[in-house]
Amino acid sequence: MPRWPLSGGLGILASLQLAGCGFGDLFRAPGPADGVLFVFQSDTLLDVGDTVPLVVAVIADGQMLPNPRIVIASSDTTRLAVTPAGDAVIGVRQGLADLDVRLVGSIITGEPPDTVQRFRVVPQ
Repeated sequence: MPRWPLSGGLGILASLQLAGCGFGDLFRAPGPADGVLFVFQSDTLLDVGDTVPLVVAVIADGQMLPNPRIVIASSDTTRLAVTPAGDAVIGVRQGLADLDVRLVGSIITGEPPDTVQRFRVVPQ
């Protein structure tokens, strides 16, 4: 029966440990982003002239994504504007406007997950 040197056996065990810890995910091909949920934590009712920070939590497969990269756009910039940095919304004029929020990432192929949130702008 062949004998394994101690260092060789430890190397195999270490390799198995890395494989079990999700190391293989680094080499997985990009694919669609399934199971993505957007949770709005910002106020969706604004006064004309208000600037409100946009806070959106993104949950993928039951786990919150740290620092998700999102792109936002207003359906009606005459009512609801987005700051140039994309981190806040501004109530411009009374009415309703939808905010499109899209998760972007280099490992997402196909259509990136997105959602629409309705905002209401009221007079001061």
